[in-house]
Amino acid sequence: MYSTGTNLNNGYLVSLRGKKSDVTKIVTKPIDTVENTVNTAVDVFLPEIENEEHKKSYKTAIRVGSAVLVLGGLVALFNPKFSVKMVESLKKKAVEAGNKSAAKGYIGQWNKAKGKFLNWTASGAMMINNANSTKDRIFTWFCNKVGFLKKPHTYITKTFDKISKNTVYKKYAKAEKNMNFMKEILNKYKGRLSPKETELFEQKLKEINEIQKGFGKKEVEERLIQQEKMMSGLNSEVNKKIKSMKKILDKNADKKEVFESTTSFWAQDALKKQKKSVTEQGNMVVESLIGGKKEKGLYNELVEILSPYLKDEEKAALDSSIKKLSKKIKGANDSECQSYFDKKRDLTVGSAPTDVLTAILSIGASGIALGTANSKEERVSRAVTGILPIIGGVGTSIALTAKLISGGLSIALGSASSIVMSIIGSIINRFLP
Repeated sequence: MYSTGTNLNNGYLVSLRGKKSDVTKIVTKPIDTVENTVNTAVDVFLPEIENEEHKKSYKTAIRVGSAVLVLGGLVALFNPKFSVKMVESLKKKAVEAGNKSAAKGYIGQWNKAKGKFLNWTASGAMMINNANSTKDRIFTWFCNKVGFLKKPHTYITKTFDKISKNTVYKKYAKAEKNMNFMKEILNKYKGRLSPKETELFEQKLKEINEIQKGFGKKEVEERLIQQEKMMSGLNSEVNKKIKSMKKILDKNADKKEVFESTTSFWAQDALKKQKKSVTEQGNMVVESLIGGKKEKGLYNELVEILSPYLKDEEKAALDSSIKKLSKKIKGANDSECQSYFDKKRDLTVGSAPTDVLTAILSIGASGIALGTANSKEERVSRAVTGILPIIGGVGTSIALTAKLISGGLSIALGSASSIVMSIIGSIINRFLP
């Protein structure tokens, strides 16, 4: 239904594909593949659209969505950031496989090979992270040397940092909202307690209120500023590692030693103590509220006090609310101590401007241009239905990563938003003169 027909190849969709130079083929070929796959799926699940104008707008929307999916993937491909959690998981599984490699026969051989593969994958991911950091540092150096690029570089980094911080603030605001709601529920049952139990109950609530003060925007902001201060020496440490790679050109250097130094993520290593400190402090707050390995948790203690006076359905409802609250508190803590810390680390090294540059170059390489249009009306049509939605979709994808959303999900959401923008653009285009 949505496959590209000959009658359309001479029109608008050709401009979306761009001129088939060697450079643009790198981008347009995967876009074609994704588009054809989507069209095939759409043909199966949706009925034939008879209206030619509507058919064309949907074809354009699918093309635009496919383009954003590929362009977003290119940004991730040329700016890879493998999570530390993923690498730690791979190393853990490698150790587990190694422990089983002593077994006789094929099982032992399989686990030995599996352990080597997992270790190789983990080391490879770290090497790619280091290569990415090197690229970011070189680009930062270049922008600082070329005067007029310094301000845009700084502005992009600060903008991404602001978006990331706002994400953390919102997470804590939602956690606070849930904590206030929980306070109302708990106080509703307080009247059933004895005077002695009421005194203990109120003391626990007071402790919660004191901890909750740390969830306010001002308090969170101060902690994020402290994280920034912790990273003051990060770039000099990464720069030292980059310079040390010159040893590989030295005939007398131990090549194996130099190579092995790249299999550990430099930026992560430089902040290992700081990250541990931030994580431990965050975990202490979470455990004091909702429990963990060392503590029962204040909320669980309150429920324990109330339990003898609650009906089964009341207890079940309260437990359900505690679980929801627990999820919000953990999410807020994770956004501050894990996601933001890692994002701030990458931003400090210089990741955001290279992400933006890659996106701009990818869009340019895809051959999307207004210049090939034959008239002003055609240029406007192409802009509102294709070019602006693609730029908006790629921009959305990059912005979502700044909001601490994972790369894969941000690319998918960016692609979806571009499809919606293209459809809206097609509707607007029908009313343009």
